[in-house]
Amino acid sequence: MTLNRQSFRDTNKLYHYTSLDSAIRIIESKTLKFGRFSNMNDINESNRYVLPNFNENILTLPEVEDLCNQKISEYGQISLTEDYENKNGFDIPALWGHYANKGKGVCLVFDKALLLNNLDDNYLYESIRYDDDTSTMSLFGEITENGIVDLDERQLFEKSSDWKYEQEFRIISKAGNTNFLSFGNSLIAVILHSVNFDYSNSLEYKILNKIDPDVPILRYFNSLGTRVLINGPVENCYWSSIENYEIDI
Repeated sequence: MTLNRQSFRDTNKLYHYTSLDSAIRIIESKTLKFGRFSNMNDINESNRYVLPNFNENILTLPEVEDLCNQKISEYGQISLTEDYENKNGFDIPALWGHYANKGKGVCLVFDKALLLNNLDDNYLYESIRYDDDTSTMSLFGEITENGIVDLDERQLFEKSSDWKYEQEFRIISKAGNTNFLSFGNSLIAVILHSVNFDYSNSLEYKILNKIDPDVPILRYFNSLGTRVLINGPVENCYWSSIENYEIDI
């Protein structure tokens, strides 16, 4: 697909914020790495628990904890960002700061349909559901009378409303030995946050363009309070934050 203003807007997209070094490895390998729930930055997700069957008294609490850790280790996750009706996924300054090396990294843009077409029954994927009630979000399942964790996989797609700004879309691998996801030809653009007018002469641009010259490199920046996404010259504007407002004259 030849990317232009209209095709960029029409494509249903997913985004991945990361550092420049990680982006280089991702683009070169054409893979995304699955993270482990034990390393999540959300404490409700990194500390899961299950309900033991106390009536049967079949396991001690340490044994229950070990079973839970063993079961959750079978799952890997990739966190992506999606567009909301009132907020584009690439236009979230907090994510540029948190995950893209304080704005010095990149935002990878994927064609959602092409990316998900690579998945089979070993994967789960959906938008994260956010809720103010976190009372059961760390609950991973319960122990059956046979000493097996009966998993509630819906919990893997629920987060506190505190994280809603991330607009997360999650892909989960159910195979414990799966570390990477091949994304094929679904990468359609790379976005750099750059205040440099001639960003095509920047070292970051040259490095990324050398790895895959067929993937367009877009520039996202703030100009006098207006956030802009361009491809090359300023007149080739794909998006501007001023489009989100109605101005009375």
